[in-house]
Amino acid sequence: IHLSKELSSTYSAAVTASGVFPHTVRVIDSGSAGMAMGAAAMSAAKVASRGAGLEECYAAAMDTLKRAATWVYLHSTEDLRRSGRLSPATAVLSTALLATKPIMSINRGKLELVGKTRTQTKAFTKLVDLIASRANGKPVFVAIQHNHAEGAAAKLEALLEAALPQGSSFICTPLNDVLSVHVGPSAIGVSAVFSSEPPADPAHPHTRGRPRAFPPRRSVDN
Repeated sequence: IHLSKELSSTYSAAVTASGVFPHTVRVIDSGSAGMAMGAAAMSAAKVASRGAGLEECYAAAMDTLKRAATWVYLHSTEDLRRSGRLSPATAVLSTALLATKPIMSINRGKLELVGKTRTQTKAFTKLVDLIASRANGKPVFVAIQHNHAEGAAAKLEALLEAALPQGSSFICTPLNDVLSVHVGPSAIGVSAVFSSEPPADPAHPHTRGRPRAFPPRRSVDN
């Protein structure tokens, strides 16, 4: 399961490599990035652990990806622009966003601007509204990833917990270095899988309305 082929050449390389293992490997273009991919991998692993074959694992991953969406809150689009991950039109638009804090989404494998705000508070309100509206009263699996912004990520997680239905589950974790270098400092990514039970090992997510299965996170002040 790989990054969108619109954002990385890894998928193409994986397709080539899979030819060495006929009928044993399926290569998936996630059309996304971050924990949308992770959720799909966890869903596939979950059914594999129950004895499912390759095609069932593939179907589980694809089902998760079809119900997933990813947004990225940025302090600046400059790092994305320099990395070449923005379309020409979005890159041109980004030059007008120097004083704003944009929200990007991954749509059909490409990054698109969905909102621009002046403050982090307004950006988080926008993100919560987008996710809660799409949830339509049903549980959501939410993964928040941050680039050295633990306090802000915790704040966003609390807002989402308050807004989403009972049974929703949450993971909050740092972005890995590969993604961090492209999105810049203090960026926050949010991946959501709608109408979803936790796709992963229950030792990691926590579910609203149930006890946490891991030690409480540090307070925002810390």
